[in-house]
Amino acid sequence: MIERIRDLVRVTLLQPGNHHLQPEDFHHRKITDQRLKTLESAADHSPYPVWNTDQNGQITWANATYLLLAENAEIPNQDGNLPTLFDLPNIKPPANPRTRLSLNLPESDSNIWFDITTAETGAGRMHYAVDINAVVQAEIAQRNFVQTLTKTFAQLSIGLAIFDRRRQLALFNPALIDLIGLSPEYLSGRPTLLSFFDKLRDNQIMPEPKNYQSWREEMQDLVMAATDGKYMETWNLSNGLTYRVSGRPHPDGAIAFLFEDISSEISLTRRFRSQLEVMQTVFDGLPQAIAVFTPAGILNFANGAYRSQWDSDPDSSFADITIGDAIAHWQSYCTPKTDLSPLQSGTVTELNLPLKTGGTLNCRVSPLIGGNFAVIFGERSQTAPRATLKRIA
Repeated sequence: MIERIRDLVRVTLLQPGNHHLQPEDFHHRKITDQRLKTLESAADHSPYPVWNTDQNGQITWANATYLLLAENAEIPNQDGNLPTLFDLPNIKPPANPRTRLSLNLPESDSNIWFDITTAETGAGRMHYAVDINAVVQAEIAQRNFVQTLTKTFAQLSIGLAIFDRRRQLALFNPALIDLIGLSPEYLSGRPTLLSFFDKLRDNQIMPEPKNYQSWREEMQDLVMAATDGKYMETWNLSNGLTYRVSGRPHPDGAIAFLFEDISSEISLTRRFRSQLEVMQTVFDGLPQAIAVFTPAGILNFANGAYRSQWDSDPDSSFADITIGDAIAHWQSYCTPKTDLSPLQSGTVTELNLPLKTGGTLNCRVSPLIGGNFAVIFGERSQTAPRATLKRIA
């Protein structure tokens, strides 16, 4: 219908068969219908279950994903009502609207976990379920891994202290309590790294610093070295114990310190060194020149008589002295036609060496434990310079 009013034209759109709607009502209804279709499509195509409940908890609407999940779970409709998948608690604001629940599917051996968020609406509540099965499985795997590590650390004889990125004690094992003598209550309180080492210093578990004013600076250097994985020190304590302490970087900015009691090792090393010094003194007092070689033919030991007789100091050599090097040196003191190669091949056990200065020198090869062998030089005789060999029987 077109009306001409003072050269103005008014156009009115009418819905066929309906002459009672006003133009604005018609457009509003079209927009509303389109919006509803969009929302319904979005809800039905959502990969997560979405449903609505009234004030009594009765389900009044559910999207297609919810209905498919109910079908897979083999949960039938109840008295003509939509099936109930989750037994939600009666949560009211301002309580946490998020709930974690599991659902068992007959075709699956394990439960499927969902994180359900509830939102209050004017007519009831809207619920949104998100599949967090992968997250739950990861949490279970992480928890099992931590338990395994905890059991492993509990069996270690080395004390372990791990400080997180905030430099607070995050993890320790029972061996640490036994080694440093700090109470479990103190360690469970998650002390800071500086507080931890201060406590060790107070309990004389670490060497006392000569200058306490520089103590903090030394601790900062210690942390930096541990962060780079370069911290390793031996602590000689006043109670006679010796600890080896090392620092290692860990992921996410954490630092791990290892405390190992090496008192027995140090004591054994000192005792072994003392025995070696005694044996060295005994061999140096013998009149025979003695050189001991390893199974690979490397000179391992020579006494004072050997050094004096052959004018040789093996300790001053940077390179290893082999049996071949030693034979060449000995041969330089013998007559030109003297053949000492049988000593290297091991085909003889005794050989008389004719010396350039006259006389002969008895040389004897003696096998030792572990494949080692000793070459022993006897006293010089004034007989004619002629080499004689004694072969292995």
